[in-house]
Amino acid sequence: MFPCMMLIAAVLNLQLIQPLLLPALLMAMLVYAPGLYYWWSARKTKYDAKATLTNPLEIKTVIGGRDVGLRVGMPLLVCAVTGLLVAWLMIW
Repeated sequence: MFPCMMLIAAVLNLQLIQPLLLPALLMAMLVYAPGLYYWWSARKTKYDAKATLTNPLEIKTVIGGRDVGLRVGMPLLVCAVTGLLVAWLMIW
C-alpha cells in the first residue's frame, strides 16, 4: 500500500516524494512491525497436523455449523436476504 502511494505521488508530482517519505516509512513500520514480530516469535511453535480446516464459503460454516444451528443462523440469513430484497425494491 505504501509503495503504491509513493508511486502515485511520484506520478502526480515528483516534489511530493520527499515530504511523504518519512510519514510513509513510519506508517509502514507501525503496520508491518507487529506482523514481523508475531512471525518471528511463532516460527518455532509446533503445530498440530491433525487440525481440521473449515471452508468459509460453505453455508454451514457461515450459519454457524452444529454449535449455533438454525436458531441463530437461519434468522440471520433471512434478515440478510430480506434486507437485500428491500434495498433492491427501494432502488427499483
